[in-house]
Amino acid sequence: FEEAQAAIAPIYDVRDIFADPQYAALGTVASVDDDELGGIKMQNQLFRMSETPGRIRWPGRPHGHDTAAVLAEVGVDDGSLAELRARGVA
Repeated sequence: FEEAQAAIAPIYDVRDIFADPQYAALGTVASVDDDELGGIKMQNQLFRMSETPGRIRWPGRPHGHDTAAVLAEVGVDDGSLAELRARGVA
């Protein structure tokens, strides 16, 4: 690689990223509170500018939060949705 002047670096998985002091120093991983899961770690804002730094408002909606609205958009009526829920599908 050196002879070809090519870049080389390790390939990280999530455990490596969480353990790497450089990622910690850059603030790449954020600790966020979740109503269902408690404290979780997730990717921080990609770009944190001085005047508009951005923020993480929530880690994500609860599981199934948008199911009824999404299924309604594709034509699933309330009766069919109730049947899907009764069968544990939705």
